[in-house]
Amino acid sequence: MMLWFLIIVSVNSNGTVNASLQYPTSYQYNSEASCEANGKKISDEQQLERGTKNSKIFWICKPVDIKDIAKMLPSN
Repeated sequence: MMLWFLIIVSVNSNGTVNASLQYPTSYQYNSEASCEANGKKISDEQQLERGTKNSKIFWICKPVDIKDIAKMLPSN
């Protein structure tokens, strides 16, 4: 099973770069289609808010296998 992550990056005119990572909080929203739709919505909102002269917003959806995530967690 894959967990979809949404990565949003803002490249700003002052030379700074900001990145954020979002993940689904419910299994029903854990799909590529949902990730893509949210990426478009969030990036469009942020681009409108910041303006094209100040920032450029990029986004990408990437899947990560649940087994790989489990390997990163501490074992008890």
